[in-house]
This record gives sequence, structure tokens and C-alpha cells, in this order.
Amino acid sequence: MTKNKLLSSFNKYRIFFLFIFSGFLFACENDIEEINLITNTDSLPIQSVVNSEIIFSDSSILKMKIISPKIERYDNKVDPYLEFPEGLEVIFYNRLKEEISSLRAKYAIYLERIDLWQAREDVVVVNISGDTIKTEQLFWNKRKKITYSDKHVEIIRQDEVIFGEGFIADENFDNWTIRKTKAILDLNE
Repeated sequence: MTKNKLLSSFNKYRIFFLFIFSGFLFACENDIEEINLITNTDSLPIQSVVNSEIIFSDSSILKMKIISPKIERYDNKVDPYLEFPEGLEVIFYNRLKEEISSLRAKYAIYLERIDLWQAREDVVVVNISGDTIKTEQLFWNKRKKITYSDKHVEIIRQDEVIFGEGFIADENFDNWTIRKTKAILDLNE
């Protein structure tokens, strides 16, 4: 094989490989927004805990227990928060360590700076009297020691069921008021 034929053959392969390589270069185009979403660590939790049970106490007195399949902490935001994406159960206790109320929800978030909890999706609260409160959204302001909602609410008592729009209660759910009563069903009739 002559030197010219060898160079000609080499040039054909080189052109072929350059053509293929340039095709890959132009085919691998990325949207900058997609790259930012993938590489943005601000949207990721800084901590993640599975199958947790957290005990809260004050001066060695048990106040509440939170049980959750998953907790994620987001501390890299302007407003740090805890998220409970798979729900939670909260049990509240009195000074004698007796359960006085409980709360269950399929999703919850705790805004640390303003000390505000929000529970959503099938929220069920039971107080020491056995009253059951059902709603789709509930807020608990720890600083003001109140719970409230502006969503549809159903309160089931031993002898009646009360339907309404919104309620406000103390943090133990002992004293509550429905804002707009829609109906009362007497279970004794």
C-alpha cells in the first residue's frame, strides 16, 4: 500500500469519527434549568430519618410523642422546617403521663421559626373526652397554644355529630368551637 493510499484511508476514518463525535456533541444538549434542578442542593433535605419516635419533655415532664415513618429537615431555606411526607401520629400527655389527646395525619410540616404546625390529609384528633375531630387541614400555633382550621370539620361526640366549616380549639382539644355550624345529628333519636 502506498503512502498516499494510507493517508487517504486514514483521512476517511478521521472524517467519519469527527462526524460521529460532532453528532454526539450536538445530541447531548442540556437545558440549564434541568441542570440547576438536578444540582440544586437547596431543594434537598439536610437530614432524613426513617421510623422515628421523638419524645418532647419540659423539666423532665413528658409532653408529647411524635411517631413518623419519615422526617426530612430542610435547614438551608430562609425558613427552616421539618416535613413529614408519609404522615405522623402525635400523642399528648398530662403531668401524670396519661394520654390526653392524639392527632393523626397523612402529611405534616413544622415551621420552626414561627413555631407553627400544619397537618393535612385525613387529619383525625381524639381528645380525653373521646370527642373525635376530622378535617383535611389543621394548624397548631404552639406560641398561642391554639389549634384551628378553616376547612370542613366533623366532630363526633358520644351522642351527636356536628358538621361545620372551620373550628378553633385549645392545644389539648378540650375546649373547641365550630365557626360555621352546618348540621347537628343527634345520635339518640
